[in-house]
Amino acid sequence: MRLFAAFVFFLNASQECFSVKVEVQEGAESVVLPCQYNQVLEEVVTVKWSRRNLNPSIVHQRREGDDLRSQNQLFRGRTSMRSDTLDSGDFSLTLKDLQLSDIGIYICSMIDDEEEKTLSEVELHLKASQDSLTKKVEVQWVESVVLPCQYGQQFRRDGYSEMEPLGPQCQYCP
Repeated sequence: MRLFAAFVFFLNASQECFSVKVEVQEGAESVVLPCQYNQVLEEVVTVKWSRRNLNPSIVHQRREGDDLRSQNQLFRGRTSMRSDTLDSGDFSLTLKDLQLSDIGIYICSMIDDEEEKTLSEVELHLKASQDSLTKKVEVQWVESVVLPCQYGQQFRRDGYSEMEPLGPQCQYCP
């Protein structure tokens, strides 16, 4: 079993929300996207993880249990939250079987009867291994050769709308 390595690079904290950049090594099995709520919940709320550039935008949703009916199919069977999420205030999301399309900004929000409040935004990056960046090409006496090249950014494909801007976009940041 491979362990994941995640590095938190930036934390802009306030009482309302925070932004975090998480970098995970290519080939990692999973990563935890952090989201904490440190106040006592006086009512049952819904915790929602989403990405603005997806349609549908829901990555994972939990109320008294997981509610994955509206989940984007790109994440089916790959997300989880603690079973005691609402009691512990740990709203962190575990994402497994990482894919290149997982790179982006994830929004952790809390929905009560009155409003949806953004708690954190997590920008997920994938750190490529050195082996994946170099290719050895052996050429014998030929007229031409095609050199391999991969572009590591997301392209528009089914399930995606416009690319989202990078950077913190919490609704309640001071």
